[in-house]
Amino acid sequence: MARPTRPEEGARVEVPPVATELGERFRLAGHELYLVGGVLRDLVLGRVREEAELDLATDAPPRETIKLLQGWADSRKLIGVRYGTVGARKGDTVLEITTFREEVYPEDTRKPAVTFARDIRTDLSRRDFTINAMAVRLPEGEFLDPFGGEKGAKRKAEGISDAIFVWDTTSVPNGTYVLKIVASDASSNPPGAALQGEMESVAFDIDNSPPVIQVTGSRNDSGRTILSFQVRDELSAIQKVEYSLDAQRWRGVYPKDGIFDARVEDFELPLDGEAVKGLIIRAYDAKNNSATARGEVPVNR
Repeated sequence: MARPTRPEEGARVEVPPVATELGERFRLAGHELYLVGGVLRDLVLGRVREEAELDLATDAPPRETIKLLQGWADSRKLIGVRYGTVGARKGDTVLEITTFREEVYPEDTRKPAVTFARDIRTDLSRRDFTINAMAVRLPEGEFLDPFGGEKGAKRKAEGISDAIFVWDTTSVPNGTYVLKIVASDASSNPPGAALQGEMESVAFDIDNSPPVIQVTGSRNDSGRTILSFQVRDELSAIQKVEYSLDAQRWRGVYPKDGIFDARVEDFELPLDGEAVKGLIIRAYDAKNNSATARGEVPVNR
């Protein structure tokens, strides 16, 4: 992999040799080829990716790309020729080469139709974020950044130390939710040049309420006490129940039907002796909410 660098518009970028080699092949055939995507983004951020798929963009139609790969690539794969993408492998490097695209809005619909474009700037302008709208011209290695993606990438890398975001839902009311995330680079772009992406989750449950434990009775059986109790939860299935006698270690107990698979489970717990004291029951639901209760065992007379 090439040595990391943080380029400026027009600067030369050291790219993987296989990309330069293929760029020369396209240039001799009268076509343009550019390195785009994740590898370039990592180069801008000074990150090293030893094994990575190369994303490339070209003005060559898919069928022409296939011809140019013949005799050079070890294998070719028609990933989505209909949409302009041709896959290839050269040694250990996987490549995806896509013809320039643009979005055209027909008069009778708000949904854009994706068609082939003539130049790299048009192709970059349709990408979701400015950090994805950068390119390196091959084989020259000239860095193109018409929308300020390099500055945006650095700014985001400096402001975000972890790629994982955690939403603490402990204060969120119980219920079923759909989460929509919207990301925009409006803060780093002039009006009209900002891009936005969004994603909507599948429905999921938030349950912050602990189970309820209720002792329903007891009986004596051959010198043993059989304690009956019920555990129920409003939203989630009961996942685990255990008990402790006189602060000793916790022991698991299973429902009467032997399976934790419902929001209401009934239990019978056999205990030695006719009078049991110091019994604590603890229950967990599927969302890991927990509750404890005293096993108040009546004395049989």
